[in-house]
Amino acid sequence: MLFYYHFFSIPLFGGGNIKYNQKKYEKISFRKKKQKPFLYSDKKKSIKNHFLYSDKKKSIKNHFLYSDKKKSIKNHFLYSDKKKSIKNHYPILDNKLLFKKKTDSIIQIAKDYIDTPYKYGGTNKKGIDCSAFIKNIFYSHKILLPRVSYHQAKKGFFVPKKKIEKGDLLFFATGISKKINHVGMVIHVENHKSIFFIHASTSNGVTISQLYQKYWNNKFITARRILQLSK
Repeated sequence: MLFYYHFFSIPLFGGGNIKYNQKKYEKISFRKKKQKPFLYSDKKKSIKNHFLYSDKKKSIKNHFLYSDKKKSIKNHFLYSDKKKSIKNHYPILDNKLLFKKKTDSIIQIAKDYIDTPYKYGGTNKKGIDCSAFIKNIFYSHKILLPRVSYHQAKKGFFVPKKKIEKGDLLFFATGISKKINHVGMVIHVENHKSIFFIHASTSNGVTISQLYQKYWNNKFITARRILQLSK
């Protein structure tokens, strides 16, 4: 509340002054601005916004948790796949090692026949022909081949000349016709122009020759692979 007063005089008839003093009080009040009442609807909105904010926080938190979980699962499977890959890699190496040992073993058995005389129809070290020689050395590792070179050429699978490797069989036609009648086994490959094979020759018995010698290169028909890397 604020109070104030003032004096004033009223002159009469231009003569003497009759002083009239009046003390007047005026009351001035300043009203406070009424605050808007806290309505029930506002309260509802406030509560609603509170829960919305809480839900939003939970949503964000769950999003990151879900993302982390996805990453964790993804990394788990990547790690599992990596372990499987490493695990699967070693059997392949083991198979390659066993394959090499088998090939080297067959070649060594073949070399043990060197200087064995040639004998048509022969099957042992007293005398042996080309197809019996190949049949015997593969049989030492329980690999069965036909007795005749022409039928042996139907076993395994075709190998291009540039892909020939140790252990492959080479087939020739040494007669007038182009029918296969001779066989040998590759024992050494330096490059594709230096391939050595062991066979039972009619003139020299069991011996080692080179594929790219003029005679054998002209008589060559095909190469077949009997030994295969197991998967």
